[in-house]
Amino acid sequence: MGRIASDISGVYLIEHWWGAHLEPTRNSSGASSDFSDWMRTAIRAKHGETSPLRIVASSDEGALGRGSLRCVTGKAVAMVTDCRPDRSTFGKTVAFEMVADRSRTLVVPDGVAIGWQALSSGTRMEVGYSAGSQWCLDPHDEELIDLWPVAPICMPINDLAITNLDEIEAGDYRRERFTEESLKPVGMQVEEPVFRENRSHGAGNRGLANAGSSLRTESKGGYTEAKNSHSKRPTILVVGSTGQLGHDLYRQLRSIGTVIGACRRPRRDGAVPVGTQVDVARPASIREAIRRTQPQLIVNATGLTGLERCQSESRRAQAINARAPAIMAEEAKKIGAAMIHFCTDKVFDGQGERPFRENDTPRPLNQYGLTKLRGTQAVMGADIGHMVIRTGWLYSTHGSNYVQSLVDLITYRRSLRMANDYFGTPTSTHWIASTLSDLLSSARGDLNGWFEQWGGLYNMAMLGYASRLEVADHIVASCKQFSVPVVLEKLHSASVEELSPNVPCSKNCRLDATRFTSRFEVQLPTWREELNRQLAAMLGLNESRLLSIA
Repeated sequence: MGRIASDISGVYLIEHWWGAHLEPTRNSSGASSDFSDWMRTAIRAKHGETSPLRIVASSDEGALGRGSLRCVTGKAVAMVTDCRPDRSTFGKTVAFEMVADRSRTLVVPDGVAIGWQALSSGTRMEVGYSAGSQWCLDPHDEELIDLWPVAPICMPINDLAITNLDEIEAGDYRRERFTEESLKPVGMQVEEPVFRENRSHGAGNRGLANAGSSLRTESKGGYTEAKNSHSKRPTILVVGSTGQLGHDLYRQLRSIGTVIGACRRPRRDGAVPVGTQVDVARPASIREAIRRTQPQLIVNATGLTGLERCQSESRRAQAINARAPAIMAEEAKKIGAAMIHFCTDKVFDGQGERPFRENDTPRPLNQYGLTKLRGTQAVMGADIGHMVIRTGWLYSTHGSNYVQSLVDLITYRRSLRMANDYFGTPTSTHWIASTLSDLLSSARGDLNGWFEQWGGLYNMAMLGYASRLEVADHIVASCKQFSVPVVLEKLHSASVEELSPNVPCSKNCRLDATRFTSRFEVQLPTWREELNRQLAAMLGLNESRLLSIA
């Protein structure tokens, strides 16, 4: 039996031997060492049924409130939300894949909400709660609704009182644990709860105001079944939702539709922000995911990006970068869906110093650029509503990217060599995702009409250009200003050929985003301003201090 920690303190997965039966761990005296006054309930559910996010909170200082969850048959996703306002992760929600044959138990401590959703027919869950007061998070919270992989069919809440994160945060919490005096839940009739339209944003901007969205539950066979009465709220499939770009798209696009994430495999620790799995190297997997989810918009955020890997594994690069988007476009046409696809500045040969425009002739120098070009051509020639975004030099506050690597390297390397003849624009995936979400919100659910009017090929990059050496110099200066322990003493200048001798690479990656800004009247930030904001988020620092060196 092993234990896997998560991003939220006190929340962990217990991995049992296959087929093990869930019981509380007992110490040598026979008393339960992990759980107090153990209660276990077996629940059988069908696809889409969703439990309330239940908070267990001990009112006795000497008692320990805990909850646990295990999938016995079928497949489910478990969701936990940290409701402890004294913790740095307050309000954070993490999802976990729960599959019967993996023999995992999810355990949460006092003050953390736990819930689940069945992702297959005949799913059976074992749910355990220790002694203590119990509440559930407001099932009308639209941000929580959007986190579930499929539209929730809510389970009965019984006599649980209902509260929400805004009320918890506004309370007076002087002790580490919840108490009945400090948490005053709001009573609510639960026979026919109505999901509110236009929920106002509370503390921390946690609510998402989905104008016109309304869900109503009706009793059916002992459960309650949700019906979506807002036909204009589209389903969006984000393929590659665990990548740095896909992750931000998955988060931002929830404001305009029901987003289903898809990736090849969950994270190793079991946390998954995905509703389905897809292997983009396998055509059958792509077709099955699209036909099952029936999205109105497919967002392809996948790609094999390493230049050397694409060069040495050209057949895999062809499958992922060229064939996969072609299949997505083909399936989109069959179901009448639109598509957003991301291309790269590497489709150009990088000659000269002028920024490349959308109508410049592509001349890729390597397999990465060539396969991305073929995928783009397939999407644009598929007779579907589409938007192809050409961008480059992407980075984010999560995942693996050159900005994150530089921040790490300068804290333990005394010297670094960076290219002085490789030019482009550092571009934040958070900015791309939030900008696209804002633009698509004007569609008001009519995505095909929006893409017919506004679709096409666009360059999307921030203002200004720099070499990789200049970007590194800016990151070093920013980190030093914030008293980050920078060990680096010297940034050495080098050429692209010296640093990457095995693969021909475009030296000029500048993109002209004039067409994008003029059509959508978008004001671009400079790359330095946005990089300062993202560095502040990476380092957990006050952004205003970084902005002073822009």
